[in-house]
Amino acid sequence: MLDRLKEIYGKKIIENAKTFDDNNYYFYTPTTHQVFGISKTISTEEYELLKLQYVEKKVYSRNEKQESIYTYLLDNGHYPFQQKKLKLSIFKVNKIDEEVLEEILTKVYLNCYTIKLYDYLICFYQENFEIKLNELIETISVDLGYDIYMHEGIYINETVSGKQVYNYIETYIKDNVLNQKMYSDIATMVIFTINHKQCDEAIDLIKKQTTDVVLKNQVNKDILDVMVKNDLNVSLSAKLLYMNRNSLLNKLDAIFKETGLNLQKFTHASAFYLLSKRQ
Repeated sequence: MLDRLKEIYGKKIIENAKTFDDNNYYFYTPTTHQVFGISKTISTEEYELLKLQYVEKKVYSRNEKQESIYTYLLDNGHYPFQQKKLKLSIFKVNKIDEEVLEEILTKVYLNCYTIKLYDYLICFYQENFEIKLNELIETISVDLGYDIYMHEGIYINETVSGKQVYNYIETYIKDNVLNQKMYSDIATMVIFTINHKQCDEAIDLIKKQTTDVVLKNQVNKDILDVMVKNDLNVSLSAKLLYMNRNSLLNKLDAIFKETGLNLQKFTHASAFYLLSKRQ
């Protein structure tokens, strides 16, 4: 069918569109998922006919990667990243400084992608465990002369739908306790919202990406139980687990890198425990 359209419209057709000039073109998604565009110089009748045959694509950005992220979030599209696992963080920064923050983040983190949603900068990136994001943002805040508000969020992968990620972002943005904290993370979200019915989907996603992953392992279950019962005392917990202290520290580090929750921190351990008991 597209070949036939090319015969009729010639240069008015853009095949396999990579950029989206929505001022001059309509865009459609055929069954191949390769987006094509057609000039807005066609008649209203021709436009209406095309809508009957193809799904018209909503255009959110003229940047191909950003467009795929918007489609993932707003239209529950395909997972848009080549990387198997990325971290999500959310920032509230003055619009005039958004590009400054984007530039710094892309220099510090590999495979860093940003979009703007509501009045927030949304960032997906490959974690760098040598950098503490909250300390980096504090430094940038000092340089800019005001506080940047941030939420250090979940890890996502191809098993997480765009709808779930969008709901998570929206839960943070709409919660007037969370979004007024200069720094929050997934533990903060769990502790403040776990009993709020309207936040169930976000909490269930956190659980899916954290405790559901690591507590499949009985050793990790034992570690959580013993650490909680012994006030997060690593030396005593290691002794009770018949484990070398360094071995326990290595396992705790592995849990942190997998989930973003550090069982040596009270708020993180509390959130982890609450999630583990959630049905």
